[in-house]
Amino acid sequence: MVVLDTFPKTWVGNDQLNVSLDQNCMKVLGPDDLLENVLGCRNAFEVILSYPNGTNTYDPPTKVDISHVGYCMVYSVRDIATNNKTWGKICVEDKAPPRLNCANDTVPCFEFNDLPPWPSRLMTVVVTKSN
Repeated sequence: MVVLDTFPKTWVGNDQLNVSLDQNCMKVLGPDDLLENVLGCRNAFEVILSYPNGTNTYDPPTKVDISHVGYCMVYSVRDIATNNKTWGKICVEDKAPPRLNCANDTVPCFEFNDLPPWPSRLMTVVVTKSN
């Protein structure tokens, strides 16, 4: 089977994007993440990230992780058929809330036996308003 990609290649790279990591502290970037007006086959493009020194690198260079948080880096997207390129910048951030994996537990409201003993001395705090 031969697939002909006859869609016009009018696409634009975003100038600067903020990229948030997923719940696994990673994000794989594809043409849809970086380009506007992408028509046709998504595998007709090659995404390349220029990783900052001292951070994790991947092959192919399309993935960011927790080591990239706080860094900005240049990306390029190449049309494999025409060798046409565009580029921009991504800044990696982690805005996803943590996923807690806790067992369910029930604590009755009136179970005082496990509370610490009442303090022998109570402190009184007085707040005064100054004019």
